[in-house]
Amino acid sequence: MIGRLLPLGLAAALASALALPAAAEPDCGAVWGALAAELPTGISLSGRPSGSQDGFCVLGGVEISFGAQATSLFVADRLMLKGPALEALLGADVAPSALEGRIDGLRVLVRTGYASFDYAALAQSRLARTSASLLMTWDEKARLLRLDRMHVDLPGNNAIYMAGEMTGVDLGSRAAIQTSAASFALTRLDLDARLHGLFEWYLLPALAGALLPADGDAEAAAQALKSEAKAFLAALPEPAFPAATRDAAARIVDELPNPSGRVKLAFRAPDGFGPVRFARYALTGLPRSLAEAGPLFQGITLDLTWTHEDAE
Repeated sequence: MIGRLLPLGLAAALASALALPAAAEPDCGAVWGALAAELPTGISLSGRPSGSQDGFCVLGGVEISFGAQATSLFVADRLMLKGPALEALLGADVAPSALEGRIDGLRVLVRTGYASFDYAALAQSRLARTSASLLMTWDEKARLLRLDRMHVDLPGNNAIYMAGEMTGVDLGSRAAIQTSAASFALTRLDLDARLHGLFEWYLLPALAGALLPADGDAEAAAQALKSEAKAFLAALPEPAFPAATRDAAARIVDELPNPSGRVKLAFRAPDGFGPVRFARYALTGLPRSLAEAGPLFQGITLDLTWTHEDAE
């Protein structure tokens, strides 16, 4: 659960860095203090400020914790950030037009209070390092937010690459951000991921806990869910979901719970896909069938490919 909350917490802090009203070389020590203050309640960031390197503010010995009662925390060798968004975070009068970041050696550290177990867990964590990098830019005049790139290297032969664009985004002030929550629209999203254990380690535990029975024949229940999922995929409308996309998705379902391969996704919505599309359902409630949801898919296309690769 903590593993799934961390990206949300960091995303909230990074969004704040991009958003606050914003000189060319920020005080890196002040940056880390301000960033820690922007994290959601219950999440804390600490580390060893290490000055700057190639324009990046560097924090070493990173610890991200989730309250006194949590038995797990995230540690990393270093976190690096740079860009006008940091100046904005410190109150400089500049547009938060870009934020570039990198985190190296990210892993989960378990602290149970049992010395022997914690010793073994620490040793294991050193073998499960993750690194990630991202670049986000904001065009103030066009109100366009770009995820120029995000790359995550996970343990094993697992990796995720993403890029995308959203329109209707104003990061000029906190009030503008709140307004953008109702006006943003996703126009492009590209995903390229290698799955060689990624699904089993990061998604399956939560899905199994939510969808499968605690007692009885879990395998039979899983097969039934897979049949339902394939029937749903087959009913998705064209041209939003081309036949090749539905076929690729069905082949991924066939491989569950151990999909092994490379998935690529290209989502396009020239008119945008966001809260405005759901406004029509404000009085009638969310659609209860694909037929009722038809207007949601107008003008969008989702191209998906799946290439099976034998597990290494």
